[in-house]
Amino acid sequence: MCAVELFIGTGSITETERGFCRETNQQEAPSPNAIRRRVRQWREEGSVSFKKSPGLPSSVRTPDNTARVLASVNRSPRRSARKHAQALHMFDRSVRRILRSDLSLHPYKLQVVHALSNRDREMRLQFYLKIKVYSNRPTDLNTLKENIREEIAKFSEETLQAVMRSFLTRVHLYIEEGGCHLKTLYTKSETM
Repeated sequence: MCAVELFIGTGSITETERGFCRETNQQEAPSPNAIRRRVRQWREEGSVSFKKSPGLPSSVRTPDNTARVLASVNRSPRRSARKHAQALHMFDRSVRRILRSDLSLHPYKLQVVHALSNRDREMRLQFYLKIKVYSNRPTDLNTLKENIREEIAKFSEETLQAVMRSFLTRVHLYIEEGGCHLKTLYTKSETM
């Protein structure tokens, strides 16, 4: 109310800001737009009281929406949270928040998973070996070599034979290609 009275008395935003700081003993005055809004509100309504904005509610996690989400999940429990959100005309994030916080449910996502090929297994084995070898952070070459020896000693005979077969297959393919780049290495090795 102080800013409105000052503006009506002076007619100047700058003078209103200075007078507001002087009278209220504050370092900052309301912004020029805030002063204009309050003055306009005073002229139109005769009051500068704060009123609730007519916009959307601050939260969609109302009891009604929670009940709607629960009913939708009960009707179609295999439907994804995204599909529930579309059906209920709500945001996906809001539905997920209701599921987790209000209903203590955890949305899930079904995924199609392919079986690992021999190449995938080899790659994972190499990665696994690398993690184990470097787990104690070797600082010299002898420690690194010893780590490699220890980890290889842990492999079963069956695994080592599979590695040897794979190596021989690669050598034969390399010879067949005349020493060129092996573009089709994995497709040929898988069919052998």
